[in-house]
Amino acid sequence: MKRLIFIFLFIFAFSAGVTQLILAAGDLAGITVLRRQSVPPFIYMGLVIISGSVILFNSRTPKFNGRRIGRLLSEKGYCPEVYAELLAWQKKCEKHGCGDAAKLVTAEMLIEGAHYEKGFELLRELDIARLPRRQKQVCYNTWLYGAVVLGDRASADEIYRCAEPWLSVVTDKNLISGVKHTLGCYEYMCGRKIHAEELFGQSIDSARSSDVLCENWLALSACYLDSGRNELAKKAVETAMRYCSTTVQQEKISRAKQLVEQAWLAPYTPD
Repeated sequence: MKRLIFIFLFIFAFSAGVTQLILAAGDLAGITVLRRQSVPPFIYMGLVIISGSVILFNSRTPKFNGRRIGRLLSEKGYCPEVYAELLAWQKKCEKHGCGDAAKLVTAEMLIEGAHYEKGFELLRELDIARLPRRQKQVCYNTWLYGAVVLGDRASADEIYRCAEPWLSVVTDKNLISGVKHTLGCYEYMCGRKIHAEELFGQSIDSARSSDVLCENWLALSACYLDSGRNELAKKAVETAMRYCSTTVQQEKISRAKQLVEQAWLAPYTPD
């Protein structure tokens, strides 16, 4: 918001200043028509439109090539071409003054592709305290998810203490499902599996993309296996298959199938 206010103030001040210069130049050149009552406002508004269009065009967020990246993820997984696209887009965003948002997207995809340290490195470059509310929530969510996937309980606990006040109040429909999934993964790591199962269910209810649905059903299959509900675990994996969208998820489903098959062969023993 502050940046937007600054842009508008600059446009109005710049246009007013240039208008006065044009009028002064007209006086020196003896062009009296510029001093007619209707001309200065016309010049001013023209400059506002032109300068505003130029500034807004130059400051717009570069287009994210989601279609190409989605196709690459589906065909090859997190391959070098995906990261080349991401890094090129990130550099363009930094030139347009929206580098923080691009770093968050890139860090998230690096962590999802198991390039944890590179993803964490990008997150460390951000000043979390100065991020807008939604970006702060995305940052904490990404960081917590990465720590949980790595199995780093100490780091996850530390991140959760800072992140909980922000992640517990997420209302953005495009973000809430991913946050619920991350919190479910954290609860599962902590051994609070009933609560984890509830969070995965809530994430499914609010999911807006197939990849999140796939991850949640896979997570639920783990919860079901842990409590000896093998039939539900089998159905959860089958449901996850319907939403599978990347080669990485195909590998996860393959491992989940093996776990279900092993559970059917071995007798259930409660923890």
